[in-house]
Amino acid sequence: MGGLSLSRKLLLAFGVLFVLAVIIAIVTLRGLNRTGAFYEEAITQGEEIRNVSDHLTISLLQARRAEKNFLLRWREEGFDTAYTNYVPVFTESISFMREDSKQLKAFGSVAATLSTGEITQEQYDADIATLNTKHRYI
Repeated sequence: MGGLSLSRKLLLAFGVLFVLAVIIAIVTLRGLNRTGAFYEEAITQGEEIRNVSDHLTISLLQARRAEKNFLLRWREEGFDTAYTNYVPVFTESISFMREDSKQLKAFGSVAATLSTGEITQEQYDADIATLNTKHRYI
């Protein structure tokens, strides 16, 4: 390196710095793309969890409505008519709740990462387990 002129030494040094800057830029862009992909995946999973839990809530409300309608009207309509009118709706709603519960259970491993710190994975799993064990219909 001693036989090189100053301009060649500077050109070589700036060339090495340029290559290092390109390597850093590539690594940074790759990391940025991965972060963006993880963010999009988290948003998608969060929306899916919200949709499934909303459907579970709707199914629960429909089951409760069918149950209350049966209890309120079986004497007026007769048992068989009330059974025909309300029990199938109740049974279908319970079936939907079971499926929604299974779908929500599958998200247990990502629940804490999708949350804003409001829930831990253990709490999420415990809530799903409580939903399945406390309610004899599910």
